Amino acid sequence: MAYAHPYEAVNIFVLYDRIEKSADGPIQASTFLAHVMTHEITHLLQGMPFGPEDLDLIQLGLRRLAAVAGSAGPPAPKAELR
Repeated sequence: MAYAHPYEAVNIFVLYDRIEKSADGPIQASTFLAHVMTHEITHLLQGMPFGPEDLDLIQLGLRRLAAVAGSAGPPAPKAELR
């Protein structure tokens, strides 16, 4: 849906037509766009492709979101570090 040249650290190319086709409407399209931009900006800030640990964290986050979407209530609060 987008790509960046991490070593160039300047440009992000968004393929918005693909985002629109994947969305169920303008609100979902804007949400997809936000996720795509965050993903690509992270590549630029890191200056490199995602590593295995990054991919593990992304997949963990997706599983948590799917679990919350499948439950009736809000997600449980996270413990605070003191």
